Amino acid sequence: MALEPHVLTREIQHKFIHIMGLGWLGRPLASVLQQYGANVSGSVTSASKQQMLLTESLTADIFDLYKPINKQYTSNGKVLATRFTDASLVLNIPPGRTNFSQHAFVNSMIALIDCAMQNGLQQLIFISTTSVFGEQHGKVNQHTAVQAKTESGKAHQAIEAHLALYYPDKSKVLRPSGLIGPNPSDTSNKNLVAPKMRHPIYSLCHKSDIPNANDPVNLIHQADVIQAILALLSTQPVSHAFNLSALAHPSRKAYYQWCAKRLSLPIPTFLHDPKERQLGKLIDATQSFIDLDFTPTYASPFDML
Repeated sequence: MALEPHVLTREIQHKFIHIMGLGWLGRPLASVLQQYGANVSGSVTSASKQQMLLTESLTADIFDLYKPINKQYTSNGKVLATRFTDASLVLNIPPGRTNFSQHAFVNSMIALIDCAMQNGLQQLIFISTTSVFGEQHGKVNQHTAVQAKTESGKAHQAIEAHLALYYPDKSKVLRPSGLIGPNPSDTSNKNLVAPKMRHPIYSLCHKSDIPNANDPVNLIHQADVIQAILALLSTQPVSHAFNLSALAHPSRKAYYQWCAKRLSLPIPTFLHDPKERQLGKLIDATQSFIDLDFTPTYASPFDML
């Protein structure tokens, strides 16, 4: 993964870094941090994933968000909470798409956060989502008031509020927009044939009469999310929350039809979009990149293919 030279020369503030959620984003992040010489550990949800990461010299604990953390143990018999002492925590646990309970997810995440802080955590980076902005129209930046509408958005909004209220000096929030990047094969599932890249076009190419053709596209590449996390691990910007999105925002129709042609996929069709319709939100990350002191490698969604 190519990272900008000025980011690579930054010094990580806390050499012990725990990544809760060693999945699509957390796993490559751990690999980059190991290159820094950081002492990296993390969590997964199954023994098969744990064993797979051992081959990469990465210590991973099996963790169940919905069980009390002080009753969960690392492989050496210590309570999992000891991972947090004098460490930085990247909290990257998604809510899941099946049997999601907003109440249970928020309560469990807050219990985890409080436990980490009580056990000597020095820094927490929470991976949130731009869905906290709900169905707002026009440009939204990192200072725009949150107005979540979905259950997942409301859950992330509640967790953000807890961090801002109780741990403003020890926590930061990153809000990635739609995530794009490499999609490594899942060796644990022999029946799964996944595209080489995580990208909305692979689902949209099978659809027709898609609404909101002129809405702006809000996407961010995995590499730029990792750069943002590295920036927060090495500096302490004044702001508490940061939006992450490519700086260019083509229309949905123009972009996804271009993607389909580029990848030789079926071209999705869109419904006519009346000129008088108010367009959806545009995630403005300009100030966030300034505060984090780096320029995104993928400044346009067109650069991501």
